Amino acid sequence: MFGFLEVPLVHNSEFLQGVGYFYPNFDAHKGVLALEDALTKHKTNFIQHKNKNQAFLKQYSIYNTSIQQQYQQLLAEIINR
Repeated sequence: MFGFLEVPLVHNSEFLQGVGYFYPNFDAHKGVLALEDALTKHKTNFIQHKNKNQAFLKQYSIYNTSIQQQYQQLLAEIINR
């Protein structure tokens, strides 16, 4: 049904709330609704989800220059102790 990179993410992680198909807490009913959305709407909304997910992940990617600078600063602090 979905290619490897097209698998929808159905989850209840508040940290990842802005990506995938989120349902709050451990609400099984809302989880079922999120899963149904993923199974019925994901192919239609794939590009939108892909772009949103990539923007979210870029915040934490080592290819993000801001993250690289933060890592360099942390390493410098460790080395200079």
